Amino acid sequence: MIKLATFDAILVSPLDFHSYVVDLPPLQADHREGAIRFRLRTMHPGDPLDTCIDYRICGAQAKTFSRSGGKVVAFAVTRAALDTYRSLGMPLISGFSLLSRTGAAVAPALESTSKITLRVLATAEWIEIALYNDTELVSTSAIDSTQAVNWTEYLSHIPGLPEPEHLKVFIIPVELSPEELISITDHFRKFGVQKPVIVNLKTILETMKVKAEEIFSHTKKGNRVIRKWILAALIVINLTAIDATLSLYARRAESRLAHIKETYEGKKQFALAAEKLSAEIQSLEAGSNNASTKTIATPYLVISEITKNIHGSWIKSLIIRDDGFQLEAEGADALAVLSSLRTSTVFTDVSLHQATPSPIRGELFSISGIIP
Repeated sequence: MIKLATFDAILVSPLDFHSYVVDLPPLQADHREGAIRFRLRTMHPGDPLDTCIDYRICGAQAKTFSRSGGKVVAFAVTRAALDTYRSLGMPLISGFSLLSRTGAAVAPALESTSKITLRVLATAEWIEIALYNDTELVSTSAIDSTQAVNWTEYLSHIPGLPEPEHLKVFIIPVELSPEELISITDHFRKFGVQKPVIVNLKTILETMKVKAEEIFSHTKKGNRVIRKWILAALIVINLTAIDATLSLYARRAESRLAHIKETYEGKKQFALAAEKLSAEIQSLEAGSNNASTKTIATPYLVISEITKNIHGSWIKSLIIRDDGFQLEAEGADALAVLSSLRTSTVFTDVSLHQATPSPIRGELFSISGIIP
């Protein structure tokens, strides 16, 4: 990370905040994050449950994005890394914000027979490279400056590059010594680039506003804690799911039928415990309702609402917390389940995290939502 002293912000490292160019269909703002997470499942190697994402719309598409869709730059970072950056107490700015303004900052130098340009943000810690076709972002990549790199081989593998003698390269040095800058420009000259253009960082920062460029600025707040009924909810949901899928297992694997029946009978024994626990929950809810005018969604309301909208899918697990729920299920159509849950008045911000083919029935998918 680098502190931009004159801009009062932190420039994040692309080695921590991985960036991806993602095409999205027309979507309202509250549905874009779920769509980006769905696309990133095949692009980003990190654990989806430990990954935080944000995005910026490419080019001048923001006003028409809800109607026409387009490209976004998606940023993916682990929760631990994001917490480290946020602990500094300053806004976070991506290299994309600087690179996207390089054309405006050096307009006279952009007069070229080729519309393909390579824009480079160079620091002592990392080098971020973006390929542009005119003003449209095509791809992004990053290099660890502390590691040895075969530049000729690296640049040769960037898809869409014209011949080096026809390629325009713009370099934005950030806190580089003259020797370091000369070393980077020499890499491009050896590749065959005629005249790399050096862009003044101050010129670009003068065209930017922190609030407009800040990423990962939002935080989520939790609600009151209700924990004791999680076990009861899991037991009830599993019992109904087993009953709905016994016939399917019997057709596909006759040898497993005895084991499933045994599991089914065993879980019935937990029903009494669930009933006792539900009585305790109802007592706690009654006391809470007397102490507060705020209505709290009961576990049975949550379970009933999910069951009503699950469209015959088999729920493998359900976790209900104080501020939301997360379920994993198998079924024929994950998007149909997602659409149905979003119509519920009990939940908000319902999102599909992943959907993969299931060897048993259709798709294996994960959905979460907020209980307001």
